[in-house]
This record gives sequence, structure tokens and C-alpha cells, in this order.
Amino acid sequence: MMEDLLPRVRKLAAAELKSSCERYEKRFASRDEAALILGEELNETELELTIAKRYMAMFDRGVVSPGHLEEMEDRMLNAACEAIQTAAMCRKWILSMTAGDATQAAQVQNDG
Repeated sequence: MMEDLLPRVRKLAAAELKSSCERYEKRFASRDEAALILGEELNETELELTIAKRYMAMFDRGVVSPGHLEEMEDRMLNAACEAIQTAAMCRKWILSMTAGDATQAAQVQNDG
């Protein structure tokens, strides 16, 4: 399953990188900026996972409803989106360090 999903997720991360480069600068201005943005994305991912884990703890105590499961599903999808954004920012930082063109690299990843 993972080997089928990973190429599609990589394309989503490449599309997110391209979008980021269109909305903001193509490269991070500094190491500090890159670390700050990457840290924010990672924290947002962790927050969604933490909330999903709270639902799992409720389930372990026998508190389960369709509404709870739908909320956990939403949180996991939010976490996936945040993780994709985090991956895109990792790539942007790599490209910033190597002076590569992030927009062009995103297109190559998206096409590949």
C-alpha cells in the first residue's frame, strides 16, 4: 500500500512546493527563516496527531461514535496535509542550500 501511495504523495509535495514558490520567494532567505518555517509546519503536523491520539485514548476507554471517528479521520487528513507541506519545505530548504530552482525542481518531481 505504501509503495503505491508514496509516488502520489511525492507529487502532492512537489505541487505544494511549486505553489509556495509562486506565493512566496523561490528560496529561503536564510537558514533561520528555513528552520522557522519548517519548525512551524512540523508543529502543525504534531498538533493534528496529538488530537487524533486523544480520540484513540477515548476509543481505548470504550467511548466510540461515528462522530468521533469522523473527527479523527479529519484530524488524520489534516496531519497528512501538514506533513506534505513539511516535506515541501524540506525540499525548498535543500534547493535553497544548493541554489537550485525550486519551481523547476517541483515541476520535474511532479512530472516524474
